Amino acid sequence: MENNPLTNTNDNEQLIRIKNVNSPDAVIQGMYLEITNIAQGVNIALLVYVVTSEAFLSTKSLDLIAKLFLAITSLFICALFWIRYYLDTKILDRSFTVSSVVWFFAYIAFQGISVAFINLPNVWFVSTGIFLFFGSGFYQLNLREMKRKQKANVLSIQSGVLSDYLRWQTQRMKELLFLSIFSILGAIIITIGFLPLLIASAIALGVSVWQLVVCRDYRKFINTGI
Repeated sequence: MENNPLTNTNDNEQLIRIKNVNSPDAVIQGMYLEITNIAQGVNIALLVYVVTSEAFLSTKSLDLIAKLFLAITSLFICALFWIRYYLDTKILDRSFTVSSVVWFFAYIAFQGISVAFINLPNVWFVSTGIFLFFGSGFYQLNLREMKRKQKANVLSIQSGVLSDYLRWQTQRMKELLFLSIFSILGAIIITIGFLPLLIASAIALGVSVWQLVVCRDYRKFINTGI
């Protein structure tokens, strides 16, 4: 059976309309990624300010080491979420909805709050837990966008890798949700004295290193040579 040129034309026009709806203008996407760069830069500047403050430097003995572990953890978290948000935006050709934009600024705000409270470890663990909850929510937004674009056949990622990427995103979402709960529980455990602050901060640092190592998986999903 021969293809109907008129039908093909209509299908192509519909696909173009779908792609235009789901994919942002390149200039807008560039501006959005620049906001990500600025936000993480501000958080790193805030981190430097906190660790050079008198309240941080005047801390004695083991508590200083614990706070140093939390500071390094915050630095790794900044790098972690910059890498993931930047690369996910590129891979997904992320669309811009009100919900995703509001969610973005909420998680950036709580990340800044987390960094600001390094000198108050209990508050740091709680604010970091809230921040990780928003990070987990971003993966839910990613999965929703991927499924929507999969139906529209406009995903930039190769179809052969798509199922692996869906599983990877789902796993990261579950991990951050668990770590969010774990971080808030950590604040309670420290407060009641069940676990020394030094050990809790060392565990937090180890978890951040683990999550950074996981980022190597991006080599399977993009062709930029990372």
